[in-house]
Amino acid sequence: MLINLEAPIRRAVATATGPGTWTTHTALVTGQRTHATLVEHDGRLQAIEVLLTPEMAYRVFGPPVGDIGGGAVSPEDLLGPAGARLVAMLGDAWTWRERFARLDRWLLNRAWGGAAVDRQVHGAWRELLRTGGTLPVRQLALLTGWSERHLANRFRAQLGILPKQAARIVRIQRTLKLLQAGADPASVVAAHGFCDQSHFTREFKAMAGQTHRAFVRSRLRGGCAAIPVDRLDGAVTSAVLPLAPPEQPASLFSYTRHGGARDPRAQEDTYWKDGIQPCATRS
Repeated sequence: MLINLEAPIRRAVATATGPGTWTTHTALVTGQRTHATLVEHDGRLQAIEVLLTPEMAYRVFGPPVGDIGGGAVSPEDLLGPAGARLVAMLGDAWTWRERFARLDRWLLNRAWGGAAVDRQVHGAWRELLRTGGTLPVRQLALLTGWSERHLANRFRAQLGILPKQAARIVRIQRTLKLLQAGADPASVVAAHGFCDQSHFTREFKAMAGQTHRAFVRSRLRGGCAAIPVDRLDGAVTSAVLPLAPPEQPASLFSYTRHGGARDPRAQEDTYWKDGIQPCATRS
């Protein structure tokens, strides 16, 4: 969930032929996604971003969160008047300390009053995390005692994606961490169930928008040590890219354009490339 306190941002789904329809948002809630989005702002961004695990998102936002999928909706569209009150409450706060205190109270109240996901969905999600997304859906269904179809329906209704899509997300996240740690790509292929190197390359490029070598390089600027770009400790979430037109190939990540002159970490315009965190916490 992102609640912007200044000028709105623009967002579009990336396709192979360029961005789709641009939409403007002051606040939005997004689900897990396996496609790219383009997010644009001018660098003067003051916002609160809340990163939730899929299970906690269901507890906080309720069953409607399962309908988001890879899209984005406003808090008001998702929660009705309660969502509108949240945006207004945070915008009216005089200090950041007060703003975070209000947000914490809101999240705790929603979490305590919300329903948990099904025990079988919880178990399936945890098993995907434990195995790095390599467990076939058929075996996942056997562990839950459900049919594959019933597991897919309940998993999607509560977490917003199918088990196979969740496995791809978990697997690419594990791959990113290994590559960032300096692992040999060949060992990554063997450890994560890819048929061969070309299969790994196709899957990585389909979800990350570039080859694994290009992605690792993009986490360095000008050959220097990587600046702290990740939005979550212990996870590979972001990379700094040279300024490029929005017509980037589809990828797992979102490209956020900002004015580098207004950002103390940048000396030039860049795109910030932000990924998915299936196990994230509030940041």
